[in-house]
Amino acid sequence: MFLGDPAMAEDSGGEDVLGGDFSESSNAWENVEPPLCLSLGLFKKVNHWDNHKRDWIKEIIAKNSLLFVGIQETKIETLDDSLIRYLWPNNFTAFVANGSMGASGGILTMWDSRVFLMELNVIDSNFVGVIGSWVGVSNRIGLINVYSPQASLQKGSLWLSIEAFISSHNVTRIIF
Repeated sequence: MFLGDPAMAEDSGGEDVLGGDFSESSNAWENVEPPLCLSLGLFKKVNHWDNHKRDWIKEIIAKNSLLFVGIQETKIETLDDSLIRYLWPNNFTAFVANGSMGASGGILTMWDSRVFLMELNVIDSNFVGVIGSWVGVSNRIGLINVYSPQASLQKGSLWLSIEAFISSHNVTRIIF
């Protein structure tokens, strides 16, 4: 079950690393291994996560043995260790988050700390970026979890901020 398509996956030279049509109408995903990463956008307007939503996310992570998860629109002002420990199926987890502004926004990125080693992170108002490496892989990677504003002018500013972040690091990057 693949629930979130990457918006862009390219290496540090700007080359497409997916190499194909991965749109919903394409059957290219049929030849891809089960996902190790997941991106979820949670759009229901609530001031907190109800038990059903927490249980649903926990089940998806455990059932699919996910190693890296990005969630947008958490609508949670302060994300703490207790929520992360509840969601993740073991004690080997790390996370970076940007809380919501009231009932809007919020970004959570979490991963299995045994397989992804974070070197640095950046928390912006509309994205959370982590740079590190997969255990056993020499290339560094930048994973950027984006919650985009609706206004065109703000979107342009957001992508300039993301470009500044990724251009200052020589990494393969995935933006979701």
